[in-house]
Amino acid sequence: MASSPDPHALGTDLLVTMARLTRWAARNAPTAMPAAHLRALSQIDELEPVRIGELADADRCSQPTMSVLVRRLEERGLVERLVPGRSHFRG
Repeated sequence: MASSPDPHALGTDLLVTMARLTRWAARNAPTAMPAAHLRALSQIDELEPVRIGELADADRCSQPTMSVLVRRLEERGLVERLVPGRSHFRG
């Protein structure tokens, strides 16, 4: 009788494959926006409304780094602050 595949090994294989696909897409897909901006927009869309700290945690970067990134997106009109003076954003 055949044994079931190891779910941990399958998960690891999937993560490696996804990382390769992501690197390939970053090198080969023409975009007018840096990959970090696209990641942040995707996370805002998924998590909205979301705070800067939550975005930084999701992207595994510092809050100051995410603040700069989100400010740039806000300047382009791609995200908006929900409450003036507070860091809740939506796409």
